[in-house]
Amino acid sequence: MLYRLTPHLHLGSEFSYVKLGARDRLKERGLAFTGTNGVGTVFLRFDLLPDESVYAASQAEAPPFQVYVQGGAGLLLYDPQAYLGTARASAGTPFLAPERNDYPALAGVAPVGGGFGVRLTNQLRANLEANYYFTTTDQLDDVSNKRLLGASGSNDGFGTVMLKLDYALK
Repeated sequence: MLYRLTPHLHLGSEFSYVKLGARDRLKERGLAFTGTNGVGTVFLRFDLLPDESVYAASQAEAPPFQVYVQGGAGLLLYDPQAYLGTARASAGTPFLAPERNDYPALAGVAPVGGGFGVRLTNQLRANLEANYYFTTTDQLDDVSNKRLLGASGSNDGFGTVMLKLDYALK
């Protein structure tokens, strides 16, 4: 959902279901994880090109394309499963015992990113968008950095790339 505040600024909210998975960057440890996540965010989006069509007396049309940047805050509900191996997890994958016993768990997120949109009709726009999500947890992969020798003390994060269709209700 987006609500235009000015010709450049939107207030938005988004709910997403994200399936994550990755292998450890240090192959000698042999760790990997998969997880299902729910993400809810509130964000401010800044359009680099003004949209003068938002004014009631304006005769201008919305720009045919738009470039934007955005940032916000939200919550992440995550439920990871770690395993040994380099292949993707499947139905027969033996998962490691969880490092915590309170999954699914809740963490804060701060997404930052941007995108490019093309107006298809007066009410429909196609967007290509990329975001990076900083998190307040080190357990997104069910393996804390404190437990691993040589690991950094930073929290986990993840990125998304999405193709979206926006429909204006006006």
